[in-house]
Amino acid sequence: MARTSGFGPVKSYATTLLSAIVLLAPLPTALMCPGHEVRSSLATRDGPIRFSNVSVEAGLSALNGNFFSWGDVDDDGHQDLLIDGKRLMRNKGPPDFGFEEITAQPMLQSRTNSGVLADMDNDGWLDIFCGGGFLSSDHPTVPDVLWRNLGGGRFEDVTEAYGGLSDTYPTAAAGWSDLDRNGFVDLYMVNYENGTYQGYADHLWSNTDGRSFVNRSDMVQLNGTIPPYQGRGVSWADLDNDGWQDAYVSNYRIMRNFLFRNE
Repeated sequence: MARTSGFGPVKSYATTLLSAIVLLAPLPTALMCPGHEVRSSLATRDGPIRFSNVSVEAGLSALNGNFFSWGDVDDDGHQDLLIDGKRLMRNKGPPDFGFEEITAQPMLQSRTNSGVLADMDNDGWLDIFCGGGFLSSDHPTVPDVLWRNLGGGRFEDVTEAYGGLSDTYPTAAAGWSDLDRNGFVDLYMVNYENGTYQGYADHLWSNTDGRSFVNRSDMVQLNGTIPPYQGRGVSWADLDNDGWQDAYVSNYRIMRNFLFRNE
C-alpha cells in the first residue's frame, strides 16, 4: 500500500453526544484491602478469574502518581511502567516480575504530568511523549517533551528537532495512533485549563516520516471552531470498522466530550 502524506477530513460528532448518568456505588471491601484476593464474577472453563494485590512484592507499593502507561521500553518481552511521564519502572520478568527504576536523569527532571509510549520512527524501540505544564495554571513554563528511545536505557530529547511538539498549555494526556495510515503513529495532545478554569484547545500532530511532525489541528476543527474545553483524556479505536482510527476525547467540568469520526 502506498504511503500517504496527509489527513483526510475528520468529522466531529461533539454536538450529537448524549448525556449519561453514572451511578456510583461503594467498592467491595476486597478491592480496598492491600493483599486481599479479589474475586471476579467472570469465569472461564478453568474456573473463576481471580486477582491478588502484589504491589508490595513487585516493588510498586511506595509509588504515587496520576497517569500510568504500559510499554516494553527495553524490548525484553515484559511490559514496563511509566508513571506521570517522569518515572520509568523496568519489569524484570520471571520468576517474580518485580520492578526497578531506570529513569534517565533528564526525564526525571522534566516535571511532566503524563506520558504515552509508541514506536514513532519504527526502529523497534518505544518512544515517549510527555505532557508538560502544571495542571490548572496560566501558560506554564514547563514544556511538553518528546523522548526518542535510543536503546540501552538511553533517551534523547527530540522535541524541537522533530517539529516542536510542544505548547505552553498544561497537557493532561495524549494518545498515539496512525490516523492517515502512512505507517507512522500520529499524536493527539489533550490540553487542560488555566488558573481560572478556562479550557485550552487540543492539538493534533501528523507524523510524516518518523522524524518530523506537522501540526494539523485544523483537520479536526481544533483551530477555534470547537470550544477549548478542559481535556483529560483521549482513546483511539476504529468505531465503524472502516479501516480508519477514530477518537473519543473526554473533557472535565461537566463539559461535553468529543467523538471524532475519521473519514
